[in-house]
Amino acid sequence: MKRINLHTDKVTRFIQLDHVCVTLIVLFLGWLLAYASINLTIVDPVKRAFSDFSMTDIYYEIQNSSGVKELNNDIVLVDMTDLYDRRKLADCISEIAQCQPKVFVIDLIFERPSHDEAENEYLINAIAQIKNGVLSCKLIDYDSNTDRFRGVRRSFFDGVEADYSWAFSNVISGEGYGCIRKYSQNEYLGNQVVYSLPYMAVCKYKGVKPQVESPKQRTIEYSYTDFMVIPHQSVLKNKKLIKNKIVILGTINEEADTHITPLGKMPGMKIQAFAMLSAMAHHKVTTVSTYVSLMLTALLCYLSAWVGAVLPRKHPFSYIYWIKLYYFAVTAVLVWIGFFLFTRFNCYLSLLLPLVGLALVETARLQYKWIILMLSKHTKWNFIKKSIYYVKN
Repeated sequence: MKRINLHTDKVTRFIQLDHVCVTLIVLFLGWLLAYASINLTIVDPVKRAFSDFSMTDIYYEIQNSSGVKELNNDIVLVDMTDLYDRRKLADCISEIAQCQPKVFVIDLIFERPSHDEAENEYLINAIAQIKNGVLSCKLIDYDSNTDRFRGVRRSFFDGVEADYSWAFSNVISGEGYGCIRKYSQNEYLGNQVVYSLPYMAVCKYKGVKPQVESPKQRTIEYSYTDFMVIPHQSVLKNKKLIKNKIVILGTINEEADTHITPLGKMPGMKIQAFAMLSAMAHHKVTTVSTYVSLMLTALLCYLSAWVGAVLPRKHPFSYIYWIKLYYFAVTAVLVWIGFFLFTRFNCYLSLLLPLVGLALVETARLQYKWIILMLSKHTKWNFIKKSIYYVKN
């Protein structure tokens, strides 16, 4: 009969060579996958799961569960969903400009000119009245090898001299159902740096010069805040609410421009507004070094290897449930820490390495058990017998 040499004092001992070896195997597997560029075959399902489910979704839902929201004092939305005539739209733009917003954001792209040249001229004249404006464009033809875009779509009046800047309104959707949790601060269009609509608007609002920062992808905080929505026909009646604010002109009830967020489906204009609030709160973000992330990964892998050795001894019949609960709890705490650091201290900690490491621990433990088994059968090394995974015949 086989007897597993699992001494309680050794199993429960935290400092153990076996756990170090399991941790090293995890790091080696992670390095091997990255080095060989095998499309992260083992890790990809885990990455997809974490990409489509985020603990921050729960935080936002809890924050908004009370139903009590406060109106933001910096951003006002002007809804032109049912406004299709370009002359009337030009009049709306002129009226907003008359209300003297501090930043005027137009979240619309007039890709093609009208057949009526007079109508085109009318719209261009309205655009020329804008002060400190940000106009939407869309980056296209992304090259993943260089992490750059090759093309851009702007409104037909590109090149008209006026007081506005172009900024891209592309959104970042995750895996699965494409939930939008992030926005990009800056991208490359060929060799030129271009900035996002929310970031450019906040820079103009604060009177600072936009600059390239890392990481370029930032988390959108869907806080318990709502925004004043003014119908296009009531712009001049609400002049006091618009003056010296960031005003976004776009659509609220257009189904084609709604996206899935942690708070459900939301119009693109409102997502841009939340991204602006996030940019205001985190204008400067400190990125934690990769070495720190690697050290955190090693620590979590060592702890997980120790837990994986203790649980079968403590709970031999329900081990499989306890180990799953453990990994879920560790993942939840890890994501919460990352969220807390970002929201409280403007500190960005990449969780990719720790989460990938946790996903590989059990695979590494099985590999290590196999190594111990092979060494015990084919060698006479005495130190093998000291392993907690040693099996005596």
